[in-house]
Amino acid sequence: MLERAVHAVRDSAVVSCPELGALGRSDTSIRWGDAIDVRAIAGGGPGDLTHEAVTSYVSKYLVKGSEALGLPQRRIDEDIDALEAPEHVRKLVWACCVLSHRRDMAGLKLRDRAHGLGFGGHFLTKSRRYSTTMGALRMVRRDHARRQLLGEAGLVLDAWGRPESDALVEVVKTWQYVGWGYLSHGEAWLAATAAARGREQRELAREKLARVA
Repeated sequence: MLERAVHAVRDSAVVSCPELGALGRSDTSIRWGDAIDVRAIAGGGPGDLTHEAVTSYVSKYLVKGSEALGLPQRRIDEDIDALEAPEHVRKLVWACCVLSHRRDMAGLKLRDRAHGLGFGGHFLTKSRRYSTTMGALRMVRRDHARRQLLGEAGLVLDAWGRPESDALVEVVKTWQYVGWGYLSHGEAWLAATAAARGREQRELAREKLARVA
């Protein structure tokens, strides 16, 4: 019954957008696409969708940009109450630390992943089955920029005057970790000073808002 309801909602959810007519579209409505996969969370036998798989998938998208929550992009070793994050976020971090002491959750490494609210994967990972790849997105952006610059029949040449679409040039990309932190005590002092100034400005703003209220 729930599966039928999900399909029914997908088919009936339509938003009218007359502005799409300016783009030459005859159908000026916005609706869900055809891609839909409704599966029950069974967790019984091999291949079944488990609770762990669902929660991992959901948590990934909940913390795609955890830095916007006021959390550092590293393991949290300082006082949680001192974090410049909303109270609700600090409670979630604290919950990760508390749950990490449970034996049945020891393998989740919640204490090490508290800065990501318990999620330990990379926020840019994509499922080839349900989504796309970063390479495909880059290709679409490049083709779009090419059409804007040269038109539909435009031909982009590489540095040797050959058509770029011939794929004769192999692009080799390498990544190397060079370290973290500040290069000098002066840089560290400037960063600490800027952070202190930001905290002071936020505190003054809160005091001013309290007086106005």
